[in-house]
Amino acid sequence: PNPYTPQYGWPRNRVSGVVGVHTAENNTCFNGPDTGDVDVASFISRRTDYGSYHVLVDADSVNPLVHPSWAAWADTTNNAHGMSVSAAVRANDWLAMAPDRRRQVVINLAYGAADLVKTAVRDGLLGSPTPARRITASEAISGSRAGFYGHGETNPGTRYDPGKDFDWNLFLSTYEAAIGGNGIIPVGNITPTKRNLIPGVVGVEY
Repeated sequence: PNPYTPQYGWPRNRVSGVVGVHTAENNTCFNGPDTGDVDVASFISRRTDYGSYHVLVDADSVNPLVHPSWAAWADTTNNAHGMSVSAAVRANDWLAMAPDRRRQVVINLAYGAADLVKTAVRDGLLGSPTPARRITASEAISGSRAGFYGHGETNPGTRYDPGKDFDWNLFLSTYEAAIGGNGIIPVGNITPTKRNLIPGVVGVEY
């Protein structure tokens, strides 16, 4: 917990199924073990202004930070009802990353989104899984249609993440496969499982 500025709040009994996709705009880690998630989580834990996510990922980690029953401070337009996932990279660095590393970050972001949505369904916050589709900024702001949007779409002029080079096709197809395809996942007692993300590195779901 951040001793200076709370990074989550507003307990929620329901969420809209709107999921924002972000980049944390930290220094991208291009080689070796990816420390991006640790760096960003450490910053969030001590920052003196607001800014957090439900899930944070990098090339070798998927980390839940805030349970979906609480609002995270990710997007001022829909914090009350939306959910958020963020990659610990800069939005302008996607094409500067090695292809395999870039692909792994996007895949982990999709896994993180799937874990977040599974948790929301399991815990009665969401009636059915968020479909693997893009939605408009107005839909994201109002919460009128469940789906995914980029942070820059709801905050044009001040935000541009996840960036023009973000691989939405890979993200959405991986997410859809992770929730079971066709927007259907088992609901009930979802037990924590471990998934190999990069050889030799293990990430843990909710």
